[in-house]
Amino acid sequence: VTQSSLGRWQQRTLLLSRRPSRRGAPRRGSIIPRLCLVAVCRPGALTWLGRWSRVRTLARSRSMHDKMKRQDPVLITFQIVSLQCFYYAFLGAFFAACHVVYGLPLSLDRFFSLSRNLDLFTEIGRFELLAILVSAVFGAFLLRSIVEKSRKCLDFAVTLYLIHLATCVVYSRFRLPSLPWCLAHAAALVVMVILGEYLCSRRELQDIPLVS
Repeated sequence: VTQSSLGRWQQRTLLLSRRPSRRGAPRRGSIIPRLCLVAVCRPGALTWLGRWSRVRTLARSRSMHDKMKRQDPVLITFQIVSLQCFYYAFLGAFFAACHVVYGLPLSLDRFFSLSRNLDLFTEIGRFELLAILVSAVFGAFLLRSIVEKSRKCLDFAVTLYLIHLATCVVYSRFRLPSLPWCLAHAAALVVMVILGEYLCSRRELQDIPLVS
């Protein structure tokens, strides 16, 4: 191979590397030498490029955070309805078990009546108080399974007991609840919130399994 043929080959490769693409845009690899040339010729260009990339990263993280902060009303509605249904289902199962084992009479008054006071000196009153507290513990596990967020446990638990209070007032023909009823449900609310936040925080701290 002669020296003249080598020179012609180098000229052809140089012309092909400088030739633009079909759409008039530069080649993919041409942007990197340009950035290097700008960074070498202008000392502050590299700092400007770093700031620009940081701004883009912050903008993307803020947009993702805003999307996560948006509340889905349909999802929240289904969560509230499911919590309420499972809560009453557990109360019904508990009263049914007491009816089978101890002969406790079954009626809707066990769920929603405010005309009767919670008397701890009677057997029925003790069973009703036990049902309220045990259902609160079960509600904490419902918060862990349905809500899954410790910061939302207070909102959903208060919503559950407010709906229960409104239902009881309407069922009892707008009669106000007694003091023992309020104290029992307030204690149940505290138990449900504290235990639910503990269970949800334990779930949030669990390791995320990675599929190989």
